[in-house]
Amino acid sequence: MNTDVVLVNPPILDRRSIEIPTRAHNPFEHIGLGYIASYLRKYGYEVKIIDSYIVNRTIAETVSLIEKESPRLVGMSATHEFLTAAVDIAGCLREDGYDGHITLGGYLSTFLHDKIIAEYPCFDSIVRGEGEITIVELMKNLSAPSEWNSIAGLTYRDNGEIRVNPPRDLIPDLDVLPHPARDTLPDLARMYDYSAISSSRGCPMNCSFCSIHKFYRQSKGACWRARSPQNIADEIEILTKKHNVQQVAFTDDNFFGIPGAGKNRALKIARAILSRGVKVEFSVLCRVNDLEEGLLRLLKISGLRSLFVGFESGCNRALKTFNKKITVEQNRKAVDLIKKVGIKCFPGFIMFDPYTTLEEIKKNIEFVDYVEKDSDLIKIDDLLGSLQPFTGTSIREKLEREGRIIYPDSPLLRMDVIPTYEIEDPRVETLKRAMKNNRNSLSRPLFDDFNRLKRNTPDDKRSEFKLVADKFNNLVQRMRDFEKAFFRECIAFIEKNPRIQPEESYRLEEMAVPEVKSLNREIEEINREIEFERQE
Repeated sequence: MNTDVVLVNPPILDRRSIEIPTRAHNPFEHIGLGYIASYLRKYGYEVKIIDSYIVNRTIAETVSLIEKESPRLVGMSATHEFLTAAVDIAGCLREDGYDGHITLGGYLSTFLHDKIIAEYPCFDSIVRGEGEITIVELMKNLSAPSEWNSIAGLTYRDNGEIRVNPPRDLIPDLDVLPHPARDTLPDLARMYDYSAISSSRGCPMNCSFCSIHKFYRQSKGACWRARSPQNIADEIEILTKKHNVQQVAFTDDNFFGIPGAGKNRALKIARAILSRGVKVEFSVLCRVNDLEEGLLRLLKISGLRSLFVGFESGCNRALKTFNKKITVEQNRKAVDLIKKVGIKCFPGFIMFDPYTTLEEIKKNIEFVDYVEKDSDLIKIDDLLGSLQPFTGTSIREKLEREGRIIYPDSPLLRMDVIPTYEIEDPRVETLKRAMKNNRNSLSRPLFDDFNRLKRNTPDDKRSEFKLVADKFNNLVQRMRDFEKAFFRECIAFIEKNPRIQPEESYRLEEMAVPEVKSLNREIEEINREIEFERQE
């Protein structure tokens, strides 16, 4: 029997060659497709998930796998950087004679549904917003297009005309959804030792650089909805016992959600995990004003090992621009609390935004120093983080009104690629270019190969591998120390030469050439050692 539905997570394509997928860096299962698959199966449909991003499949390989299934419907997910591959896959299927239904979903597809379906006739429809119920209704009426006008959340083509149905209400009770299908977990487990859980949807906040709030506001319903603690504990228990998962990442945009109820739920999740005796380590994403000592300590006892916290800036002007509704002082108190409780933290941090001044860069560097003082628990890994104007965000709309957005020439890439902008202060734009170019001039340590090697090294060879690991970790730390020192050196140069222009960034880059050459020699040496160990 032919498969009813094939759900596809496309690869990200290397812009230099559409034939080459970009290697996934610390990927997760596509939980959204997992939920849609399990919901379709609940209604008796045969579903296949093809995640080409996780395993670096090419377009041709992906198309071949789809065609082998001969599905009635192909559903693809597209966020920024995935749309080009989705268009290529759909186009190749049509060229090969596939006459089934092809639909597209996801954040980007929801925001650009009318443009995508108008420009790319290879797609029959766009599923907007939450897709579980919409795609089941579409399958039930797949052979009756005259009924499609009753399917909420669907944009579709009807005899050359584009129809946009009303939005679908958000699912009020997430516990009614079956747990997501875990078809691709074995592929991920061969490379990494974690799984993902989505315990809530939405976010009550409205940060200017985040598209989550606007995505869910397209539909009627609560801005943040959460699964029950028991439902979550059930899923964790299944993952640990059935799939031998030991580490879980909560992918919620805001784990604690709305004040009061969200924190009470978090306490109940911790207690549910402890009451079942489940041994699991987990991470969550949250805001600084969510953090309370008692809550963190209980979560730590139940398995919390790391936090991703949106500090974003050491400058109050930037925090206001980002609509974070927090202050630098709150950030500092959160840093102190995290160190006190003793939990690993990965901070979200934006060094550059369109309005950053040189003085603010200096404040940000001071904040980085404060974060990293006297502790290895918190480190801002990316000192060059820039605000990205995602589709659907208020900061993107503001920059467009100001005429600041720089788009690619290609119409497809205008939708797919996150556009750029120049920073208002030319000195800061010069600094940013110099720092980015300097980073690009450094060879890349084989992080992915190193992590796989670390995971797959037999116990009897771990002492040998430790020698390579120590070299690797030391080198990575030195690269970061160099970048931080170069940051300060560039700032000092710009202060002495305040009229420097962005096109003169090479003057700054030249100062780093000797150290870059030295580091590159060491990077190449450690990469050879990692490659040798991997082949062994």
